[in-house]
Formats: sequence, C-alpha cells, structure tokens
Amino acid sequence: DRMRFNIRGINRGSSSISWALAIQSLELADRTGRRYSIVQVGPGGTLAPGLAGDLFFESQGPRNQARHFELSLSGDSLPAQSHSLVLPDYPKHYSQLESEAIASFTLAAGEHEIRSTQDGLRAKLLGIDQLGNGRLRWHLELYNEQREAIEVGYDPRTTKLLMGGNIYRLAATDEGLPGEPKLRRLKAGETWKLWLEFAGRFVGDEAFDLLVGSPVPSQFRYRAMAARLDEVASPSPPSP
Repeated sequence: DRMRFNIRGINRGSSSISWALAIQSLELADRTGRRYSIVQVGPGGTLAPGLAGDLFFESQGPRNQARHFELSLSGDSLPAQSHSLVLPDYPKHYSQLESEAIASFTLAAGEHEIRSTQDGLRAKLLGIDQLGNGRLRWHLELYNEQREAIEVGYDPRTTKLLMGGNIYRLAATDEGLPGEPKLRRLKAGETWKLWLEFAGRFVGDEAFDLLVGSPVPSQFRYRAMAARLDEVASPSPPSP
C-alpha cells in the first residue's frame, strides 16, 4: 500500500553538491485536498559535476482511485518547488476506499490551541470532518516557533477523545493504523499537519476534551484541550 516516486537530478555546476531529500520537506496531496504521509526516503549522496543521480521517496498508496497529485518538495540542494503529477490508469485493487467528508465542523472562536510543556511548540486544532463511515477526523497542526530544531510528535496509544460521557480511542491516522509513537524533527519555523480519526459521533453534545498523548512523556506533555463546536457546514466539492 505505497507509491514510490523517483527523482533524477543532474549537477550542471562546476563543483560537487549534496543530493538528498528529507521527509519533513515533502508534501503530497490529491486534488480533493487529501494529504498523503511520506513514509520513507531513499539515501542521498554527493553529485560530482556533470553526473546524474537518482533519489526516491515513498508515500501512502492512493485513496479512492486518485490519479492527480500535487507535490511540494525541497532539499539540501533543491529550491522549494511544486509539481503536478498524473498517474496512469491502474486497477481498482491498488487503491483503498476511504470515506469522504459529509460535513465539516468549525470551532468556537479562541478554542483551538493545544498547549504543551515543550518550549517553542505551538499546536492547534484546525477543524473536524464527519466522514461517511461514521468517524470523525480531527485536523491538527504542530509548529516550531524556536530558532533551532526540536523533536515533536504524539503517541496514538495514549491519545483519546472525551465526548458526551464517552471515551474514544484512535481508529486511524494519516500514517495508517495507530501504532508506535510518531516522532518528527521540525526545523525552525517548520509546520507538521496531520489528522486523527475517532469512531465517535456528535449527538447533540458539542463540548469535548481532546487529550493528545506525548511520544516522550519524560520530556514534554500536552495539556488537555477543552472546547466547543461553533457550527456545521457542508464541505466544498473537489475541483474537477
């Protein structure tokens, strides 16, 4: 359940250059806005003048027969750039069926920050989608406000949602099924957007508590976020 993208570069300069990619410098999304996690990058190296070199990265496999993608990338020797990619037709069994959002919830004003004990880490809840399969998808953003790199992430095993007197555990993440702690090194000013799915439904109770588990509790913890929903809106249709 992966896609592999191969990139070839040629050093047309007069001196050797570093030729590498980093997971945190790659973003891939299809035309519906669905983001795909980058799960692996191939080893880099050094390119001598006039020589060509190949790199690759792997992402989650396509969802809902997606063929059109937008790729943003940068690297040690690459300027920030975006590319439109189109996959050829492929068998349906190569793609996973994923429920689309049937409604989107917005948060009451000022109720989106997820505080933590990690210096320089700003975390917030961007919004919530109700999916056709009955799950709720929570979109989060982690941002490094420091002038140096920091380690951030979350632990799917201890992340939970309290709503309507019920406790809901994670059912899925943008990196697949919940598993081991997710940890990523963010450079200064870098952002990590992700989503978490819970199997709970909203049934008239618009208040909730979101508890994000820390991947390294001995180093930092997230504080519980208590908030209320503001309104529900139908999601915008995907571009043709």
